[in-house]
Amino acid sequence: MEFLALLLIVLVVVMLQNWVFQRWGLRSLDYSCTLSTDEATQYDDIELVETITNRKWLPAPWLKSEITTSVGLDFAGAQSVLTDKSRFVPSFFMVRSYQTVKRVWNVHCAARGEMEIQKIVLVSTDLFGNVTLSRPVEVSANVLVLPKPFVLEEVFLSPKNLSGDIIVRKHLLEDPFFFSGVREYTGREPINQIHWNASVKEQELMVYQHDSTSTQTLTVILNMQSQARDFADRPHLLEACIRTSASVIENTWAEQIPVRLMSNGNISKEALKTHQGLISTQSWGKEHILELFRLLAKLKYGFTDPFDEYLYDISASVTSSDIVIVTAYLTQAVCDFAREKQLFGVRVKIFILGRISEQEIPEDCDIYCFRENYNLQTETKEEKIS
Repeated sequence: MEFLALLLIVLVVVMLQNWVFQRWGLRSLDYSCTLSTDEATQYDDIELVETITNRKWLPAPWLKSEITTSVGLDFAGAQSVLTDKSRFVPSFFMVRSYQTVKRVWNVHCAARGEMEIQKIVLVSTDLFGNVTLSRPVEVSANVLVLPKPFVLEEVFLSPKNLSGDIIVRKHLLEDPFFFSGVREYTGREPINQIHWNASVKEQELMVYQHDSTSTQTLTVILNMQSQARDFADRPHLLEACIRTSASVIENTWAEQIPVRLMSNGNISKEALKTHQGLISTQSWGKEHILELFRLLAKLKYGFTDPFDEYLYDISASVTSSDIVIVTAYLTQAVCDFAREKQLFGVRVKIFILGRISEQEIPEDCDIYCFRENYNLQTETKEEKIS
């Protein structure tokens, strides 16, 4: 009889605590989630701060926040689950009565783009695990991760130089109106740049040498089509193209060269569907460069038109003194575009991120090829052992 009475008391207590937790378990429980910054650079570490405040007498002996974030945010030390578009991170708490608990996550910005905390769900249970409660939490935490520029001298080489020396100069561009001397003719300069008197004196063709000044302008043309024939995206090549474009744009800062960005990609999927390419304003200065970096960060995968067609369409509108083309592959149309501009005294440089054979490299185009032994993951150049 006493045993039955004791069992009845235990049963009543369990049912009572079930009712109490079911009624008040997630009440008066405040949750917030914030990021330490709203803008960062690729491979930076930032902080995500979770704060839980229990404003009632009933404790939360077992509380979990299920965080859903963008894949590009990597949580240090967390056993996360990845899908194609999201990362799921569980976070466990034990909160006493009238207590505030704060947890700081170290978050690594592994990729450029618009990253966000997409969704958070609070899950709680009672002392015996009989009652499970859940509640979605409204959260607005975003960070724009800017692309990290390459060091061009480390990442690119000229395939025309068999010794593998880097020919990317400190000043990427030259001013045709600022004469500083003469140099040997390489075959890429227009005929009107030949210095005939110096050529006669040296018994070989010599051309005018120009220095960098702020009177020149630059257009960076970014190809968001990763393959010439197959339209499937190759993200690693597109990301390398974006980072190369960021490098070229960043190099204009020291000389205050007006620069603009053009691309057959865009920052919205609707623009891609309506074949609207990206065209930025042309300006110079820190704020303008930062704005171009933001455009690069927001670029979506996909392209408005095949790159060969895109170059044909924009050819007449590109009137800057210098052009840099960043592409994952090289076609005859790209070379023709470069030659046509060079005939009018425009200097054109082409940065290629994909594989290219020596037979495909035209002699009259200024081309830089990506080092195949450069490790994008570790940001180092791996020396080959012969």
